[in-house]
Amino acid sequence: MRDHGVSPEFVEGMKRAGYTNLAIEELVRLRNHGVSPEYVEKMKSQGFKNLSIDQLVKLRSSGI
Repeated sequence: MRDHGVSPEFVEGMKRAGYTNLAIEELVRLRNHGVSPEYVEKMKSQGFKNLSIDQLVKLRSSGI
């Protein structure tokens, strides 16, 4: 996980953002696509709440 930038801080940040019990593959996928806890919080503040992992990745990949 370290090779992909998935640190304990990243995991804790995602938990604080509401994404608990994520599988290792999901954490790596989020990190590889640039989805950070800060990005999740920004999306929430803009009204995008309860997004799935797939939705977060697709939005981030689309440049949103």
